[in-house]
Amino acid sequence: MGWTNFIIIDRWKMLIEVNRSVGEIEEYITNALNSIIDNGDIDIDTSDLKVSDITVKDLCILANAYENASTLSQLEIDKLLLYWLDRRNIGYEIKSEHNVDTKKYKEDGYNIVRIHI
Repeated sequence: MGWTNFIIIDRWKMLIEVNRSVGEIEEYITNALNSIIDNGDIDIDTSDLKVSDITVKDLCILANAYENASTLSQLEIDKLLLYWLDRRNIGYEIKSEHNVDTKKYKEDGYNIVRIHI
């Protein structure tokens, strides 16, 4: 592995430089994001809610929301990009910088998005 990886999106003729730890999106991240997105319509109005009025269902919803938020608290933006690409069925490939000839891709008309640290 090099210092960075590239997400290669042939359909868009794009290379996106990402952190070297980005190789794939873990299932627990996908599950947490899906849960948040798919259950986004579940709402508890807590503005005037008394503790004595909280139901078991309310507690379960709050616990689930907390668990998902905790799972994603350290989520790298690169992983969120992978999730977004997967969710929209946009094909991509991830390669180490040592396996990518950026000059060749540039000659083939690819745009290269680089990170600057």
